Amino acid sequence: MGPIQQTELRPITRERWLQCLDEFAGEVAPPFAKRRFDRFSTAAYAKLVYTRRLGERKSAMVVTGALLQLSEEGIMLRTNEPVPIHTSAAVELHLGDEPVVVLGTVRHCTDTVGAFKVGLELSFLQS
Repeated sequence: MGPIQQTELRPITRERWLQCLDEFAGEVAPPFAKRRFDRFSTAAYAKLVYTRRLGERKSAMVVTGALLQLSEEGIMLRTNEPVPIHTSAAVELHLGDEPVVVLGTVRHCTDTVGAFKVGLELSFLQS
């Protein structure tokens, strides 16, 4: 983790996210449970930025990882560091030539062998 770096990227709309799904989604991932939306396997670099609170102090944190799955309303990342559940975050994804930024809330962070799986529910700007 490290301090946040300024970026010129702006969060995308739902419409743009759906275009990204069309362009970059791989195979439908096998469902382990009934889901509202199909999940698609993918492989891309991701940078998650969130605010960590320690008492009265706040600090911006950056966690890098790999994008494993994406859907209409969520993404799953593999990171080397845990991210607190219920944390709001911005995630920069490198899908194709231009990175995109999505906003979301961490819904789970599962310790796996040598890494963490972080699931985020996405929220979008209004068009």
